[in-house]
Amino acid sequence: QAFDIKCEEAVSSTSVQNIIKAQANVAIVRFHESEMLSYMKIFREHDIVYTKIWEYDYVVRIAATDPLANKEVLEPKDLKGYNEVIHAHRTANMFLPDHESSGAIGYHKSINRIYVNDRSNQLNIVRSVPKTFMWGAPDTSLFDVDEGLVQKPFDHESLHYHEWLIHRRNYQLTDLECRFMEILEGIVTNKCCLKRDRF
Repeated sequence: QAFDIKCEEAVSSTSVQNIIKAQANVAIVRFHESEMLSYMKIFREHDIVYTKIWEYDYVVRIAATDPLANKEVLEPKDLKGYNEVIHAHRTANMFLPDHESSGAIGYHKSINRIYVNDRSNQLNIVRSVPKTFMWGAPDTSLFDVDEGLVQKPFDHESLHYHEWLIHRRNYQLTDLECRFMEILEGIVTNKCCLKRDRF
């Protein structure tokens, strides 16, 4: 059976608008925990169905040869003097404090940023350029796919994120899209042991 599939990477706000305007049929949105009520309000107002895929705390990706790779858990002070590699259409992680409770200069005041569009180039920079790092969701396949990188937990309470799959309520999912959701659920369940609830 022939089919056409178009996949596009976009920030979550753009993905939501694409669903509302029927410019996309299905989307996956990622948002910080503090934004959940705002997203739920938008979904109710526009009759959007959402499925919780998973939730997690951001981790820090660094080169396996970086001195920080020997630490079990990283703290804001560990990243002072480091350069954050970030997607060009995103902003810095604004849910981290400008200052630590001790009054010392914290994350935002001490981090330079390198904006890069292509993910493979992002990973290559972190792998090869000293004192660089990336934020990201935990990746259980990291050591198989991204040789030379490690991921570390970060000791901060404001790094909890959610990813939801959304579509318009009046949109009938195709067999292919239903199959995609089944595969996605299998990946999350088998690799991450996370719960999935539908509303």
